[in-house]
Amino acid sequence: MRWIFVCLSLVLAATPEARAQGRFGKESPHIYPLGGIEAVGEVLSGGWIKVTTVADKGPAAKGKLRVGDVIQKVGGKKLAGDGNAVMLVFEAAVEAAEAKKKGKLVLTVETTKGKTEKKTIPVKHLGSHARSCPEKCKKCDAILRAALDYLKKEQTGDGQFSKQAANMNHAVATAALAGLAWLGDPQGWKRYGRNINNAAEFVMKNAGKERSMGMRPAATGGGANWNQTNWSLGYGAIFLAELVKHKKKASWMKALKRMVDQIAANQEQSGGWAHGPGGPNALGYLELEIMSNFTLAAMGMAERAGLQVDRAKLLKGIQWVKKCTSGGGVAYSPKPGQAGHGDPGRTAGAYWAFRQCGRKGRDTAAMAKFYERGMAELHEGHACATMHMLNGALASALIGKKSRKAYWKMWRPFFMASRGVGGAFDYRPNKESSVLGGRTDRTWGPAFVTAHYAIVMQLGRGRYKLLDTPRKP
Repeated sequence: MRWIFVCLSLVLAATPEARAQGRFGKESPHIYPLGGIEAVGEVLSGGWIKVTTVADKGPAAKGKLRVGDVIQKVGGKKLAGDGNAVMLVFEAAVEAAEAKKKGKLVLTVETTKGKTEKKTIPVKHLGSHARSCPEKCKKCDAILRAALDYLKKEQTGDGQFSKQAANMNHAVATAALAGLAWLGDPQGWKRYGRNINNAAEFVMKNAGKERSMGMRPAATGGGANWNQTNWSLGYGAIFLAELVKHKKKASWMKALKRMVDQIAANQEQSGGWAHGPGGPNALGYLELEIMSNFTLAAMGMAERAGLQVDRAKLLKGIQWVKKCTSGGGVAYSPKPGQAGHGDPGRTAGAYWAFRQCGRKGRDTAAMAKFYERGMAELHEGHACATMHMLNGALASALIGKKSRKAYWKMWRPFFMASRGVGGAFDYRPNKESSVLGGRTDRTWGPAFVTAHYAIVMQLGRGRYKLLDTPRKP
């Protein structure tokens, strides 16, 4: 699968300008956010953490933690093991301190001068998680509010996140996801109404347009096809479909109609969808199943929002996804060498898309079982683990309360440990990124990750009209 990752890295990598700012990129495959103290660190081979970023005026800065310090112990416990194991120990100590008034996190560090010192980090008092978490959980609500406010701060006047934009498709996707995150807030229109409107305007203006924004252009020499516009059409249409169920506006409906018509027009002869129109891409492949999840969901949600869609193409798309499915698991495509290799994140996305299109039966039941058996592997999803995490949450919200609780119980420590700087959630490495040295999640920046995880925290709580509700068969 390395060749697929290389393709995504070339097409969707951050701009040179963004990398020059040092905000995100491929500095090391072992960089982790130090959840809750507003710092970032690299997990070294022995399990110690070398601090790489300290936010001004954050808890880490107040505790005089410095870039270059190497954290050896947290709360008296030695740090050892791989990155994920180390960060879960670190986050457990942070959360224990956050539960106390005037809580403090004691770190044993080796300074840049070679001295061993103890540094005390004054963490924010957030209390403990409620039993009903994330519902009626003051701690999670505070973390979610900080994430939504971070997105508000990072959004530029034209509705996008230009400081973190990799290309136009990424810019549209991030704007759409942020819009969905704000829509989930019970007071979203009061707090973020202008941001939602600006995101909608940006999506309407740019979805389906290919522009490099300082990167590799859509088409290169030698006939290579780098068109990726189906991503912006899919994300954009999902956002607008949810948006018009919250507030009707003729221009939004008109734009949604244009997008779903273009999605239908871009369907391949097989019934699946590629990254974009124009034939096989530079690496010679065409359809990919996970793209079809977003385009099918967009068509289903648009129909639920009151639009007529091309039902023949919608049904053809469903049949193509079924060809990718074996034993409930959904593969990358039905081609030899790919068929039969199901993935839980991809399967979760297919389940969600099918339910948005009104499908419920043996196929969706098998998908649900396959996904729930593999739920623990969601973050090992190929190329964009952040997307797989959201797919799982969407599927669990539709499967039911038991699945939703199982998801949150399993993954809450992960999300708490993913807290980054300034209220953002940030990317955490997985096995694939450790081997390949980077991922699209990191190069796309924290706004992309934050929007995903802010949506996750709001699913199944009655905050969305379409996104986490099934269509009746």
